[in-house]
Amino acid sequence: MAYIFARFSELPPELRNQIWRQALPDLTEPGLCLYKKGCWQPRYLIPSDPDYLEGDLDNIRYEFRHDMLTMPVELPQFFANREARSIILDWIRNNDVEIRYSEDRIHFVRRLNSKVDALYVPMEKLLEFDMEPVDRQFEPDLVGRTVGIATHLTRFALSAEFFYSEELLPEVWELFTRVEVLYVVVGEHPDMQGQWDIQQTGRAIFWNDEVEKFELQDGDDIYDGRLYHQILDDSKGLGKVLKENAMSKFKIQPVSAARR
Repeated sequence: MAYIFARFSELPPELRNQIWRQALPDLTEPGLCLYKKGCWQPRYLIPSDPDYLEGDLDNIRYEFRHDMLTMPVELPQFFANREARSIILDWIRNNDVEIRYSEDRIHFVRRLNSKVDALYVPMEKLLEFDMEPVDRQFEPDLVGRTVGIATHLTRFALSAEFFYSEELLPEVWELFTRVEVLYVVVGEHPDMQGQWDIQQTGRAIFWNDEVEKFELQDGDDIYDGRLYHQILDDSKGLGKVLKENAMSKFKIQPVSAARR
């Protein structure tokens, strides 16, 4: 049964405004952004760029443009009344949230934050994700050109199913040298509908670069212990990539996800 606070309008304006603000989403919490094709793009360097090289006839930086990825933001209170809308519009401006119009309705999106949010790659998209940077270099503007790689994502997310499957670790993973966290999603998986956030975390598995192996942190499991054994076994060869890229700060975190 839904309960309505019938006397809300009689509260002092300052208190009503505080309630509206407290109902807004916390964008500092990690969200899950669904992978979509089209983010690998060339940037043509100019002499003022710090990585411009004299004598390089191409001077192209091949970037994974994570800023092209957007995530839904659920703001149902926007439609409540004029007072709420005023509060939310101010919050939207201060949080780089965009208002978009499609199919005769308003919806809200924000760009992926590379330091907080994770790029979620569904099982059925792993091959496309792996092949996209290669295929893109065979398009007319890049054929035969020399490019430098630039990626800035620090967090990825995969289904727990990946660790039980025959799928190999995508080779493109080696290009993302700044990744610090891999979320392993158990239970319900993100889809194209709505805003998806990390709801619960289990104990993490850390990469110990001194002994070059994964180690299990103390804490509670959020899934049966088999998942942890699968990850620690490292049959996917993730440890090999970490060693080759000299990545010392890395953890694997089982999580559950929820639609807001």
